[in-house]
Amino acid sequence: MKESDFKHKTDMVRALLTLQREYGLPDVEQVQKAICAQLASEGNAPSCVDTDQKQFILLALQLLQTMGVYNRNFYAELMVQFVDGDRDIRYARNKRFILFSINLKTSVLKSLEMFDKLQELVS
Repeated sequence: MKESDFKHKTDMVRALLTLQREYGLPDVEQVQKAICAQLASEGNAPSCVDTDQKQFILLALQLLQTMGVYNRNFYAELMVQFVDGDRDIRYARNKRFILFSINLKTSVLKSLEMFDKLQELVS
C-alpha cells in the first residue's frame, strides 16, 4: 500500500472490508498494523481535505472496527482521526466511540465544535 495513491488505497481497503465481512481475514493484527501505518504515515498521512483521502480514512477506520481488534492502536487511531478530522470525520468517529461506550459529549467535543465555529468566523 505504500506506493499507491489514495484512490487505489481506498479500493484496496474496500476489498479488504468485503473479504473480512464475507470470509474473515486470516491475520487481522497484521492488517491493522498496515492500516494504522498508512493513516499515520509521516509526510503522506491522509487528510480529510481531499475527497479520496477522506474516503480512505472513513473506510480504513470502518475496516479496523469490522476486524474487531479493539486494542490501544485502534482507540488511539479513532482519537487521532477525531481530532484531525473535519465535521464528517468527527461525526463518524463519535458514532464509533458511542458504540464502544465512550461518550464524547464532554468538554473535548464541545471545545472542538467551538473551534470549528471560530474557524468559520475567521474565514
